[in-house]
Amino acid sequence: MKVEKRGSSSIARYITVQDAVERLGVVERTVRRWIEKDKLHAIRDVSGSVRLDLDEVELIVQERGAVVPSPQQQIEALLECVERLKCENEALFECVERLKRENEARDQKCNDLQQQIDVIRQERVSESTAHGHGSLLLPATSHFLHSHSGQELLARRGLPEGTMRLVQFAQLHQIKLSDLKKLHMLHAVNLTIYQREAEAIRNKQEWWITPEQHQQVADYCQQHDVPYVVCSQCSHEGVNKDK
Repeated sequence: MKVEKRGSSSIARYITVQDAVERLGVVERTVRRWIEKDKLHAIRDVSGSVRLDLDEVELIVQERGAVVPSPQQQIEALLECVERLKCENEALFECVERLKRENEARDQKCNDLQQQIDVIRQERVSESTAHGHGSLLLPATSHFLHSHSGQELLARRGLPEGTMRLVQFAQLHQIKLSDLKKLHMLHAVNLTIYQREAEAIRNKQEWWITPEQHQQVADYCQQHDVPYVVCSQCSHEGVNKDK
């Protein structure tokens, strides 16, 4: 097909492919085949749409004696349209499935990275404990608890000052995060769960522990001889300090 770009004034005698289909009484595939064989002269207008020479179309109409498509031809055109839509639907479905797989792969990668971060943080806590450092707060945790952005986040969540994320609490005191959540589910201790409402968010639950709940967990560990590392927020002296 010869590609030409012409202004609106120069394409007055050109019609669209669909117009040609209706005038000729054939299916679109036939018109496209005629274009490829140069039986019909086609151009592209300024918007990129294919247009056909009206005079050539009318000449073919006269030769074929088919001004109006027959019912059979109309049915064939509709069937062709249905098949085309089916193909487009299958292509869209494959695209959706591919995006789902890519999203799952990204989620898995994020989970793997988070696990690596948790391991590194746990190692830093263990090193801090082994060297007898007075404060076991990780730099990232300490910065969050005292930073302006950290205080703003607590305020937006309606949480009191001194509240920390449960994962940070678990790392700080060398307790398994899953054990803390299990104690909460058994109503042995209280924890704070903030529910995020946005549908696009993957992990909608945020686990927090307030200063009051912090002390409650410390008391529970003392009463039930649960290995627990003391921090500056633990007020009593009898907590088991050995892991």
